[in-house]
Amino acid sequence: MRRNPWERLEKLKPKRLSKRQEQYWEVLMFLVRLIILSLPLYILLYVPGVLSTLQIWTANATALLLHVMGFPVVQDGAWITINYADKPFMFIISEDCTGWKSITLLFALIFAFKSALLKSRLAGLLTGTVIILVGNMARILGVVYAERVWGDVYAMLLHDWLFRYGLALLVLGIWVFWMVYLNKKFKSKT
Repeated sequence: MRRNPWERLEKLKPKRLSKRQEQYWEVLMFLVRLIILSLPLYILLYVPGVLSTLQIWTANATALLLHVMGFPVVQDGAWITINYADKPFMFIISEDCTGWKSITLLFALIFAFKSALLKSRLAGLLTGTVIILVGNMARILGVVYAERVWGDVYAMLLHDWLFRYGLALLVLGIWVFWMVYLNKKFKSKT
C-alpha cells in the first residue's frame, strides 16, 4: 500500500466547504507543500562551501565554452579572466551562478503538485534540470559576450535584471510544461 506523504495535511481539511472554499483549500495546501519542500534551499544558504564542487564544475564548463568561442581565457578555480589586449575582464562563478536555486525551486514545484506519479516527477525534474543548466550556461556566456560588446555596465544590467528574471521564468515555464504535458503523458501510460 502506497502512502501519501501529505496524508496528515489532508486530514486537516475542514468537513464542510463550498466549491470555492475547496479550491482555496487546494491552493493553500499546494503553498504549504511548496514551503516545506523549499526548506533545503534555506538550509543550503547557511552552509558555506557545500556547493563548491558544483561551482568549480560550472567554472570549468564556462571556461571551456568561452575558449571554444575564441575568448582568451585563463581560469584559476572559480575565477575566470578573459585576457583582452586592451582591457582584461575578470569575474567569479559564485555558488549562485550554478543554477542550484532554480533546480531546487523546480524540485519543490514538481513535488508539491498533489497528484503525480513518481516516474513523472523524476522525469520532469531530470529534464528540467538539464534545461536549467543549459539556460544558466547561456546566461553566463551572454553576460560575458555583452561585456565585450557593450561594456560592463550593460553586462551587469543584463546579469542583475534580464537574466535573473529570465531564469525564474524558465523554471516556471518548465513546471507548466511538466504539469500540462509530461505529467499527463505518464498518466496515459498507466
